[in-house]
Amino acid sequence: MTNDDEAQFLEFAIKSGNVVLLPRVASNIPFMPVETPPKSSSEYPPWWPYFLFNYSVSSNLVIKPGKGGYHLDSLESSVIEYSPCAQQGSVLYPGRIWAQFDYLDHQTKSYRPKEEQFEKWYGRLSRWLKSRYKPLTATATVTGKTFVIGIAGPDALRFLEKGGMLALNGLGAKKMVEGNCPVCGGLLEEEAVLLSNGSTKVVHKCLNLSCAYFGDAPQ
Repeated sequence: MTNDDEAQFLEFAIKSGNVVLLPRVASNIPFMPVETPPKSSSEYPPWWPYFLFNYSVSSNLVIKPGKGGYHLDSLESSVIEYSPCAQQGSVLYPGRIWAQFDYLDHQTKSYRPKEEQFEKWYGRLSRWLKSRYKPLTATATVTGKTFVIGIAGPDALRFLEKGGMLALNGLGAKKMVEGNCPVCGGLLEEEAVLLSNGSTKVVHKCLNLSCAYFGDAPQ
């Protein structure tokens, strides 16, 4: 998703019931909804997930004290994890929606299903995405086989067609490499990206966001 894709999806999600977008951690309870689309900060990095909670289908929201404040328990709560996409320079990083449909009953030590309406609500959001987004395919360099790596929104596809690159891994997954950025001398990490022709390549990226250096990895 680009920012435009994200705004359209969250507008649909919020209107699909009495829905709010909640952070994963907060200094106080009750948790206060965040603005949509959410904005990352130094206290809330762009790869941290948010959670969609629908009061129309559930009241099951489990908050626990923890390091740095209070934490939303996504495994026990009836929430949909929403991990936003993030753009850095010419690379767009993937996000996802995800949900756990059962929870551990601590009294019986067994798993029990969450609300049926909760699972149906997740299905509604999933179908909305799949009906409007296009599958992304990549061609393996060694075998030449084509495989699906995800789906992309309309504006994300335009971003790709205009020369942007789509990262295969999330923003929080880092693989450091030897050497320093040729522009600013900062640290470099390795990134696998998808190109508009369906091929993939490995690039080196500077971790200094103000530099935004990207370059082909040495062969």
